[in-house]
Amino acid sequence: MDWNQKIQRYLLGEASEQETAELTHELEENADLRQTFIFASHVDAALRERSLQETLSEVARDDKRELPSQSAKRPSWFFISASAALAATVFVAIGIWINRPETIATIASSENAAWESALPTNVGAGLTAGQLELKRGMSTIKFRSGAEMLVEAPASLRLLSPMRVKLLSGTAVVNVPDSAKGFVLETPNGYAIDYGTRFSVEIDDRGDAADFALIEGKIEVHHAKSGESRMLADSGVSAVVSAKSITVETGDLEEQVKMFPLTLDDDTFRISSNGRCRSVVKFEKFQDRKIFDDFLYVKSGNNPNWDYKSFFQFDVSEVDRDRLTDARLRLNLVPSPFGVASLLPRVNRFAVYGITDTDARQWRDGALWSDAPTPAEGVLLGQFEILRSQERGSFGISNKRLLSFIKEYGDAPVMLLVMRETGKTDGVGKVLVHAFASDTHPESVGPQLELSTN
Repeated sequence: MDWNQKIQRYLLGEASEQETAELTHELEENADLRQTFIFASHVDAALRERSLQETLSEVARDDKRELPSQSAKRPSWFFISASAALAATVFVAIGIWINRPETIATIASSENAAWESALPTNVGAGLTAGQLELKRGMSTIKFRSGAEMLVEAPASLRLLSPMRVKLLSGTAVVNVPDSAKGFVLETPNGYAIDYGTRFSVEIDDRGDAADFALIEGKIEVHHAKSGESRMLADSGVSAVVSAKSITVETGDLEEQVKMFPLTLDDDTFRISSNGRCRSVVKFEKFQDRKIFDDFLYVKSGNNPNWDYKSFFQFDVSEVDRDRLTDARLRLNLVPSPFGVASLLPRVNRFAVYGITDTDARQWRDGALWSDAPTPAEGVLLGQFEILRSQERGSFGISNKRLLSFIKEYGDAPVMLLVMRETGKTDGVGKVLVHAFASDTHPESVGPQLELSTN
């Protein structure tokens, strides 16, 4: 027998002494049940009052009609039966109301978000406990406690309560106000208790290690298997929780935008960089550890030691440049292996420079940051923008400045430099490093010049 049935039996006077004692004890311990009992009691009292009023009204009407005493009793039995039926109906409704799933959060915002879920996923929708799969874009979930979670695709999460969520895969930034102190974010091998703060968390591709990075405030990170915990109280500190251990790292952490069409006109041809494309990180000690050949990285952040830039060359020596009528640089955006997009502005701006300095235009295999071209050694050719929620697409510039640059400097291979101009919105943390495909990327095409002739 569930508590709803016990409440019904108590109000109908059918509960035994043991049932009454059990109900009394549970009401002392369970705040939600107390609210249910109060609601049910009010309904019961209203029904009893209505039944009494109806019965008295019928008796008064019967007295005026001077009906026999036996006939006068029938209406009272009728209304008692009707009231009992109504009471039963209301208690059924109460049972449905009691058992209705609790709304624990809402979808507060959506940025190009695509979901796979049995739960409603439109902006403003109430969410009950259950699993959500974010396949594309970004979305903010606001919990009833006041905690907010900005989730980046691809991600899988399980809503547990207004004060608890489990991130199974993906990346998120969590903001916890005072009203939600004690909010818990679980991961496959541990969890973090938030004490009013802002932090990010990334689950690796294997779904094993979770990287918690403190942006501001204080969190306590726990390792489920060993029971060990670490308190993070300094901005920029991170803790990695894997199946085997928990480790703390101290140091530097880090609307509609038009994309290029994929098709070409009949009078347009493409030139690739043919392997002459490279990325460099300012912290040269980490060049080999932080640069993967399949990607061209760009980033600017609060700590310039972890800035990235990319450059590439195109040989246009065999092109009849006098016949060129249009020029376009195409870069293919691909998912980045580094950083959190939520820490960026909604729209991010990139700049493309044409290198004019004779010495800087020389290609150097294995170049480091100090060897790479700089904006001061060239001219600004154009800018383009990318939404932080986008992971793929073709971007670049197409204008008269690029065309003029190719015509003027095309006697030798032309060198272009791309840099990100926008940094983080605030605080510290592992901000996203944007990644474009290099010539060796397994799925996407590297940098290309698209030239049109008359």
